[in-house]
Amino acid sequence: MTSPGTSNQRATRHAVNLFVGYDIDTPPFGRTRDLSSSGIFVETKDRPSIGDMVDIHMVWGDEDVTCQAKVARHADEGIGLAFVEPNAWYLTCVEEILEASPPVRVGHRPE
Repeated sequence: MTSPGTSNQRATRHAVNLFVGYDIDTPPFGRTRDLSSSGIFVETKDRPSIGDMVDIHMVWGDEDVTCQAKVARHADEGIGLAFVEPNAWYLTCVEEILEASPPVRVGHRPE
């Protein structure tokens, strides 16, 4: 698997709306706008520094999924996070989410 940021080709993004927290015991800090196999965009007012590592937590059905991510970019609406060495279970959950979600057209912001 190519590490985020090492390829010119972006992974297909999917419109996904899930709450995201830093861990299971704290309230969510934002919600997803889109998700791909390599990262996630979170609508939030939080602004960890670009390059910071954060733990992210999502609930998908009955599953709690956690992964470490690197802050890749800031935007007016939130932050882009790149997954860092996600485990197989996390990738399986992400694939299930992507299969259940519509892809985002290039240049189109999901609602």
